[in-house]
Amino acid sequence: TSLGGPLAGERLRCDLAQPLPFRTGAFDVAYSIAAVHYLAQDATRRAAAERLDALLRSLRRCLSRSARPCTLQAFFTREPTAVQRFTEASERCGWALCDLVI
Repeated sequence: TSLGGPLAGERLRCDLAQPLPFRTGAFDVAYSIAAVHYLAQDATRRAAAERLDALLRSLRRCLSRSARPCTLQAFFTREPTAVQRFTEASERCGWALCDLVI
């Protein structure tokens, strides 16, 4: 909404398991609360690795070159391999996984 209230701004709902629909270098910061852990679970049509890679690669593309990416994620999942899957995906996609809060 752009009505000027306390939450004014533009919003877009999208599937995080698909490449993000933003131009290259569009953002200085990306922030997510309690959403990406769902990607660590295999889905009917796509494996967790493919879903995680789609997010991490497109997020890298959408961030400006000067951006210093930082992710804080609490896992609300019963998937026992979630942390390992994020670690492997970050390595495949060129991200340094430096801090993980569980």
